[in-house]
Amino acid sequence: MARSIAGSRRLRVPFGELSTMLLLVFAFGAVTQWIGVHLVLGAFVAAILIGREPRLDPDSVAAVRHLGMGLFVPFFFAYTGIKVDLTSLRGSALAFAAVAVAVACGSKVFGGWAGTRLGGLPHWEALAVGFGLNARGAMELVIAAIGLSIGVLDEPTYATIVLIAVLTTVMAAPLLQICVRRAGITARVPVGDEAAAGGP
Repeated sequence: MARSIAGSRRLRVPFGELSTMLLLVFAFGAVTQWIGVHLVLGAFVAAILIGREPRLDPDSVAAVRHLGMGLFVPFFFAYTGIKVDLTSLRGSALAFAAVAVAVACGSKVFGGWAGTRLGGLPHWEALAVGFGLNARGAMELVIAAIGLSIGVLDEPTYATIVLIAVLTTVMAAPLLQICVRRAGITARVPVGDEAAAGGP
């Protein structure tokens, strides 16, 4: 990986390092897909190895980030949403989904709250930690998409996992705002910026 990126710099062509990084990510994804492992895992490993390179051009890293956030991430979420069939949650599947959401939220919130309370934080700040930990993100959706594609998950279970990820993420911001107001937390100005902020 390091030799490939270093070689791209010696080519002295526009965006050579960026093109090499993208090529490596796609190549790793293709290899893992070919050997029967999901392509996301290959791309993930490639990104880890690229991130260990100490001399990456910051402009190339920023370009990859913008490309990912502007194209690949929305595409992935759209693909995930298309695969979800909420009408599959009927009867016992709907009851299972409700229990799963409750257990997922309760375990994360209580675990975060209890751990930080033992660490000495006040109640509302500890609760804010719990609600912050409760928010699931893209990794849960990636794992769910892999499970559905290889047949490990059926449609109701996949819909339940996506529902957990979406609901916990959506509820995080308003619940954190409530905790912050109750705890009386205000923005802390760094020491060096006190004069600029008008402080003493």
